[in-house]
This record gives sequence, C-alpha cells and structure tokens, in this order.
Amino acid sequence: MLEKLTHLELSDGGTYPLKCDLAVLEAAQEEYGKLSIFERELSGLRKTGKKDKGGNDIYRREEPSVKAIRFALPLMLNEGIDLENRRSGEKRKHITEEDLSELLEGINIFEVAGTMHQEFVRCFEVKNPKSTQEE
Repeated sequence: MLEKLTHLELSDGGTYPLKCDLAVLEAAQEEYGKLSIFERELSGLRKTGKKDKGGNDIYRREEPSVKAIRFALPLMLNEGIDLENRRSGEKRKHITEEDLSELLEGINIFEVAGTMHQEFVRCFEVKNPKSTQEE
C-alpha cells in the first residue's frame, strides 16, 4: 500500500509534497544533536527555567523557530518531491534556499510549522504493528 503524502500550499499557489523520513531525521539530529531538541524548536516549546514537583523542566509554547523551519522545510519538501517523482515518473525540480523565501512570502509560519510538526510526528507512527522479530 502506498503511503499518502502530506501536502503544503505555498505562496506561489502551488501544492508541494512534504515527507519526513530517515534522511530528514538524520540531518535534524546532526544539526540539533537530538531529535527532541529539533521537535521543541519546530513546535515552539521553550523552557521556563522552572521545574515541577518531580524535578522535570516546565515548558511554555511560544513561536516556532524560524531557523528550524528554514532548515527542515527544504529537506522535507525535496524528500516529498523525490518520492512523488518516483511514483509519477515526473521530474519536478527541488526547492532551493532562494526559492524558499519567495515561497513563504505571506504564508502563516505557525501553520507551516504545525504541518511540519505533524509530518515529523507521523514519521514515527508504526506502519506495521506486527513485529518482524521472533520473541
């Protein structure tokens, strides 16, 4: 069964496929050290400097990191484009850093970050709940 891709509409009116896969996760881990740090940046979670009764950090939601969006969006878009090209036989070109500024003009960055975060979470969903390993 083919996995359905998430799509994102950008300022040129075009709809672009978005895919978070191992290549994106590897790049994010390399850039941020831990995927949990990348996720917090993307979703806008910031430490308050306070701890709860159990000694755990308390977070508050702020704006997403534009740096995290600018880092991961082209990776996710280009992975989606590659997958869509393989499926359809098309040759849609990759998004460049120069394209990104133009494509995000007038776009709600909170919505973009939210869609990216949903795709990030989706890549951890179990596709096949039955284990492939014998006990």
